[in-house]
Amino acid sequence: SKIQRVEMSGELGLSDHHENNLVQYLKFCRLQRQSRIATVQALFNDTIKKKLIDETYTKEEVIKVLSELREVTAGELESELINIAHMNLLLFRQLSAQAEKFNINLFINLSELEDRELLDAVQIFEKEHFEKRTAKTATILRKLVALEGTVEERAERRNSEEKTRMLEELNIREKEMADLRRKSEADRVREQQLLNELESVEHRLLQTKEQV
Repeated sequence: SKIQRVEMSGELGLSDHHENNLVQYLKFCRLQRQSRIATVQALFNDTIKKKLIDETYTKEEVIKVLSELREVTAGELESELINIAHMNLLLFRQLSAQAEKFNINLFINLSELEDRELLDAVQIFEKEHFEKRTAKTATILRKLVALEGTVEERAERRNSEEKTRMLEELNIREKEMADLRRKSEADRVREQQLLNELESVEHRLLQTKEQV
């Protein structure tokens, strides 16, 4: 039996329950982000306090200080990016485990993760919820097509999309063939006209010779 669908009226095109979950996840991400920014700022402050004591420095000394700071900062950022990737994997594992209990297969559309328009809409959504800014609602997120359903439903959608694409391509090829046939027919008509004109010229030439 199919699972009853929940009314989707929120800004994200999801139920209130799921939208609240995502808002909580955004809040969690904001706290993580603020913590990492504070860590990077602390690295710079530590460098200023401990290594920038003298009034003047040689070029080599400046390069050394900046190089050390770059390595420490890069290491911190790499560690955090790895941590974020692993947390996202654990989050998706939670969702997948819940879906499998109801025999539902989830699908990922990776192209949407780099869609600039959608990312901007999420940014607006975040600011509306956490920065109390007045801005247009990120309604574009409601247009997202839910990648849900069983394997059979997903396969049926893919087959339907592929069939539509093939029909469109077939129509294009048929139009190209029709245009080519019309062009060929026009070329044949023009060729016959030229032959007729040539015969007419030759006939007039013969008449002229006979008169001479």
